[in-house]
Amino acid sequence: MNATTTSRFQIMICHASVGKGFDAYNKARHDCATTLSRLGYQRADLLFPTGHSPLRNRLGFYRDALRTINHVARNCPKEVIIQYPLNDRFIPKLLMRYLMRRCRSARIILLIHDVDSLRERARLESYEKSFFNRADLLLVHTPSMEAYLTDHGVITPMRHLNLFDYYATEAPLRSSLDSESDSIVFAGNLLKSPFLTSLNTNILSRQLHLYGAVAPDSLPPNSTYQGRFHPDHISDIRGRWGLVWDGTVSDCAQSTLGDYLRFNASHKASLYLAARKPIIVWSQSAIAPFIVNNNLGIAVDSLSEIDNCIDSLTSAELTRIAVAVDRQSTRLLSGHHLTTALSPKTPACI
Repeated sequence: MNATTTSRFQIMICHASVGKGFDAYNKARHDCATTLSRLGYQRADLLFPTGHSPLRNRLGFYRDALRTINHVARNCPKEVIIQYPLNDRFIPKLLMRYLMRRCRSARIILLIHDVDSLRERARLESYEKSFFNRADLLLVHTPSMEAYLTDHGVITPMRHLNLFDYYATEAPLRSSLDSESDSIVFAGNLLKSPFLTSLNTNILSRQLHLYGAVAPDSLPPNSTYQGRFHPDHISDIRGRWGLVWDGTVSDCAQSTLGDYLRFNASHKASLYLAARKPIIVWSQSAIAPFIVNNNLGIAVDSLSEIDNCIDSLTSAELTRIAVAVDRQSTRLLSGHHLTTALSPKTPACI
């Protein structure tokens, strides 16, 4: 047995042309990788090439994946964390089978960023359930995600992240509640945010700052398109509150991605909180209890409730929110949530 038998590895997929500049596609994965590296996990990336034909890209991915899997297996690690999904149905099966055969003593942990079949088709499919049940531990988003997976046949033990950590090189030093403006920020794919097309001042009177790669053809009358921002530079994002929403004005569940909020912890929430902005979430979303119980924002059934809900907050409540958001920002910026999930003896607090 060589000296590397006690090593720990982390495996993630990286797209060759993504994750640089203003593109936040791989932001959550890279932030998790940063935390895991700090905890002593050696990094082994599966590089997905781009710029060629789909077939050539896929073959290049398989070639690199096999090389990476062999490298990890040769080191006989005691623990392997796989950031899931891996952009392919074949590679996860091969990876798991190979690790179980070559490294029988290795503990395999899946760090789940998305449950693809649940996100895309609103149901857990057998290929994902089978893969999850081969692992020794699942790091899932929320208690709601754990409950859903358990109810649908996943028997692997699980722990919750509650929120994804968010690293930034430029982050604000004080809560946005210290600012005078009472505006709201929404960042994301604006073209796939159907509620924006029907939002008007009768529903929401506050100024809305929109951030995204492309501006929609028509904007709500009280909104301003602010363009894009670098995902690591979040100190200048305008808005006092951050909005996590999908679907229609009155019901997130009117879209597949909106309904997915019942289970996942939106990375958008982490962005806002890291930027020291309290958040507005759908009352039926999986993170709503965590947000409300820890004074990190408000939960509403409909966007039409936001004005009254914010206006009804007392100065004491706003102070509690500001203090809690500042504390949470510090923890998100330092990798607290993933570190805590991997250290079950550490209290799971904000």
